Amino acid sequence: MKKRESYALDAIFILTCINIFYIALYFEVNRYLPPPFFHDKQDTFMDFYNTMYWAGHEGIYDVWNSIYPPINFIILKIYQFLFMGEVAHDLDGFAIRGQDNITPLLFIYIISLIIAIEISYSSIVDLKRKFIIIIIFLFSPPFLFALERGNLIILCLPVVSWLLFSKNKISRSLALALLINLKPYFFIFYIIQLLNVKSHQENKEFLFLSPVFSLILFLVTGLILNQEFYLIPVNILGFAANSAILSPENVLSFPSSIASFSHLRGLASEFRLPPILGYLAHLVVWIYLIKTILLIYKKNISFEDLFIFSIIFLTNYSTSTGGYGLLYYIPTLPLFYKQKDWVLLITIVICIYIGIWDLIPIFQYNGDSTRVFLSGEMVKIEPFISLGSIIRPIANFAVLVLFFKNLEKRYLDAYI
Repeated sequence: MKKRESYALDAIFILTCINIFYIALYFEVNRYLPPPFFHDKQDTFMDFYNTMYWAGHEGIYDVWNSIYPPINFIILKIYQFLFMGEVAHDLDGFAIRGQDNITPLLFIYIISLIIAIEISYSSIVDLKRKFIIIIIFLFSPPFLFALERGNLIILCLPVVSWLLFSKNKISRSLALALLINLKPYFFIFYIIQLLNVKSHQENKEFLFLSPVFSLILFLVTGLILNQEFYLIPVNILGFAANSAILSPENVLSFPSSIASFSHLRGLASEFRLPPILGYLAHLVVWIYLIKTILLIYKKNISFEDLFIFSIIFLTNYSTSTGGYGLLYYIPTLPLFYKQKDWVLLITIVICIYIGIWDLIPIFQYNGDSTRVFLSGEMVKIEPFISLGSIIRPIANFAVLVLFFKNLEKRYLDAYI
């Protein structure tokens, strides 16, 4: 890493420290975490513990209508066995959280990030710089938001790095199979590989083995779990239909797509945005997604570029993926660094991973009094939308546009 780039990393580290200080001070004064943390302060870590509850009960797929594949519940059963012991059957998710020591959960999050960075960054930075990078991402808004929710998405991060930086096609196939079984939306990566028809001959082993490994893992873990896992496709379709009625507070807590701006109107009457603007936001995203897909269909695109586009697709196409998906950019940054694609690198790091934007509130809306889990106190919540919640979706859309332009330049202009 050159001296100028090292100075830039130090500056980002200082901005990260400022954000850490702000979060700590805000919590000390107000007794709850500031935006962009989730608006329901009693629901901290509950993505993890609600799922933990169902891991010990029947009806995961026919009562709860879960879209999580069986391996997630098996992992939670292992976590319970290792760190919690026996859990009373009549306890709900909140009671299970109250019985647990969250230290193992924090450890899993930190270790997952460290493994991902070790795989992705070892070739470009030394140990000292790697430590600084770990701190930057550890206290970045996407990581803290996922941690505050206790979302199992963190388990995907080291596997994403494994998939991207493995050179062995069997290893890559295993990595993608595991990702699809953790989060089914990773199947989009396989679809994009299929669309790149000019690379089929060189990727035929990967294209054949990935679905085979995925299906085997799905069936084996489903039989071990011994519940109606075959209902997952139906549940996914139902989730896709119901995602349109997510509350504005949920969508705008940590958005990654400009499609989320269509929910501003539902949050407050001050946002007198005509509904057509929401449709236009969706339309402009899909125009660039389709343009990129057409380019992928015509040209032999590298595995790394297809991988990056898969992440861009997941985080831009709708609000259903959630802001957690912005974590997946972490393994891609070394690729932009090696390619000297400074505009994309700076856009992602400064606009998505720096929390300094969240110090600036732009709209405050009505909150309620609630008991805050982290402080244990009854507090009147005064929620607001921060500048970061506006900048991140816009920046993510800019990444889509810039990446498409780069593909055009490298794969079309090269043949003119």
